[in-house]
Amino acid sequence: MTAILRLRPEVLDYLETTLCRLKKEHSECLMSCLLDRLSEPPLTTTLRMNLQKASADEISQKLHTVLVEQYAKRQGFQPEIYIHPQVTDCLVVNNRGPESIVMIEKEVIVDAVCGAAVLRGSDVYACGILAAPSGMQPGDVVSLYADLNGLCRRGLVKPFDGPKCFLGNGRACVSRHDIFSSERRGLGIEMIEPLYLAPSLSGVLTDLIFPQNLPSIVCVHVLDPHAGETVLDMCAAPGLKKWLYIINFRWKDNSYSLPHEK
Repeated sequence: MTAILRLRPEVLDYLETTLCRLKKEHSECLMSCLLDRLSEPPLTTTLRMNLQKASADEISQKLHTVLVEQYAKRQGFQPEIYIHPQVTDCLVVNNRGPESIVMIEKEVIVDAVCGAAVLRGSDVYACGILAAPSGMQPGDVVSLYADLNGLCRRGLVKPFDGPKCFLGNGRACVSRHDIFSSERRGLGIEMIEPLYLAPSLSGVLTDLIFPQNLPSIVCVHVLDPHAGETVLDMCAAPGLKKWLYIINFRWKDNSYSLPHEK
């Protein structure tokens, strides 16, 4: 699979310099392997639970019920969900992939941001679609690709021949005409055969769970705030770690958050 990965020049330079210093003889090979691994979606999805509203077992069961129905519309796999053995307010969903999928002649191109979201389990919203085949109607099955270098012109009809990454197959929810004749919002393509199977969590149990990477959850437990202390989050975007300790630690003392741009 061609990677969907864009690094800022200064980040790329830092990684190359660091690897060269650590492993000078094999730095080029290590850099290539690192970029390949970073471009693959994780094989687990971690969710922070709001244990003030329900127990971990109750939340796990509710999510399982939702995902059974959701996965039935895709490849029919049974979801694998468990409570993290050490971080007990973290729910883990095992993802799968890459799957062996037959590509379809009809192609839809999406931007790289949308493509990265699809690899993490999302369906495709109309605003992320760049190109679609002529005459595409609701119900048509299409193959999804991400434009890797931002070269695809919005509204393109003919097949896009620039660098692209296969994401899987989906079913159109709207026509091509509706996508490009207006500022269309909402669902554009429902994924039925994703290359990587992961939960689509938009609007799912929003009062009970929130997708959050495991290191962000762990760092709050390591911080372990106590009464009388002041907490300053120096890289809040949008401040989910702050809400984690407010909710699960019932934090009532001073807390300040600075956006990561500052």
